[in-house]
Amino acid sequence: MIRTIRGKILLLVSCIVLLYSLYGFTFFFIHQQQIKQYNEVLERFLLLQRISSQSEQLLQVSRSYLNTPDPARKRRYETIKKSLLEDYEKLHIFQHNSNQIHLIDYMNQMKEQMELIHSALLSHEHQLFANAEDYYHRATQVQHLLNETTFTLIQAELIENKAYYAKMIQLSKQFQQDTLLGLLLAVCVLFFLAYLLATNITRSIRTLATGAKRIATGNYQSPIHVQTKDETAFLADTFNTMQENIQAAFDKLKQRMHLEQELQEYQLLAKEVELDRLQSQIKPHFLFNTLNLLAKKAYLEHAHETSDLVITVAQLLRYQMQDPRSGVSLAQEMDMIRNYCAILKARFTHRLHIFIDATEPVLQSIKIPSFTLQPLVENAFQHGIEPKETGGTIRISIEVKTNDVYVYIRDDGLGMSMTQLESGGMGIYNVKRRLQLFYQRQDVLQITSQINKGTTIKLSLPREPSKVITNDSNPSC
Repeated sequence: MIRTIRGKILLLVSCIVLLYSLYGFTFFFIHQQQIKQYNEVLERFLLLQRISSQSEQLLQVSRSYLNTPDPARKRRYETIKKSLLEDYEKLHIFQHNSNQIHLIDYMNQMKEQMELIHSALLSHEHQLFANAEDYYHRATQVQHLLNETTFTLIQAELIENKAYYAKMIQLSKQFQQDTLLGLLLAVCVLFFLAYLLATNITRSIRTLATGAKRIATGNYQSPIHVQTKDETAFLADTFNTMQENIQAAFDKLKQRMHLEQELQEYQLLAKEVELDRLQSQIKPHFLFNTLNLLAKKAYLEHAHETSDLVITVAQLLRYQMQDPRSGVSLAQEMDMIRNYCAILKARFTHRLHIFIDATEPVLQSIKIPSFTLQPLVENAFQHGIEPKETGGTIRISIEVKTNDVYVYIRDDGLGMSMTQLESGGMGIYNVKRRLQLFYQRQDVLQITSQINKGTTIKLSLPREPSKVITNDSNPSC
């Protein structure tokens, strides 16, 4: 299908040229056929006339040779005879039902005359002069018959071609009428095609003009539709894209204004939360100092286990006082987990075994939200180990790869069913959501579990600092 206005115009022009070329070719072809047929008829008449004339010339040359034999007359005789034989071979083009008998007689007469003349010349060369004269006399008689037959054949051709000429004249008139009618029809078709092309182009342009007026009045919700697939369709698509972009710009502007309002409200709320957080730090500071005092007193009283446990609780309390929005190193988070595990061990000495394998130097450069691992370890203990009568083991390990660091928390507890895995707990969900927001990626936490065999939690942490979002604000102390 033509998809451009230029292509449509070229198609219309091509149709015009093709129609007129077809008309000219048809007229030329028919005219050539008529000329060819006229030439064939004329050639037949000329052939008969030429045969009659050459027969008489042959007879005259032979007479001259019989009177005065010489090589020049003999060569002249041979030349005329050769030409006459060539015309003899062409006589078959005359043959048709009406002249078949006359034509056969004519050809026999030609052949007989040439044989008689040839016999006369041979007799003369052998000095049989009486025989030569006899042959020549008979050839002269055949020439008279040949002239009569020539006239008869010409008359038959005239009668035969009379109807043909009348038919050709009728066909010529009919062809002229058909040609005029065809030209008239072609002109009508071309006018119709031109009308369709003009209507197609102007309708699309009017549609574009109407759409432009709607856009000028601020209506961006009405797309422009055209039925063509040419340049006007491209313009319509461009108009529609422009409408969508303008509408999208307005929507973004409204959304930005809405976000600015929400940001102002968030900043006000953040100030209130920050004020509340600063106020709430007064009591933890007092409690932290009190725990340090109790730890020193227990140490002086030689209760070293109690002193260490109190110091561990104080360190956990101090770690908790950090701004939860800021990131900490993975090494700091592992130190906090060791303190938390120490408290769990102190409480469940014989039922819980904890093994931690995390000593790689790279842990100092890996950022992680604070208090990420503690809910996961607590979940492993509460749902896996604590309900189990014989207790169990929790293993925490770190695997360093080229782009990521993997943290594994494994337990050999009761495990979780598919329903429990799909539903999950709020603690695990919050950890996963914090990690996704912190690292701006989705594949941060995976859980696999088998009933009565245990659960494995895998964290995927990026090594590149550019892949995380951190808060540079320092927590208040």
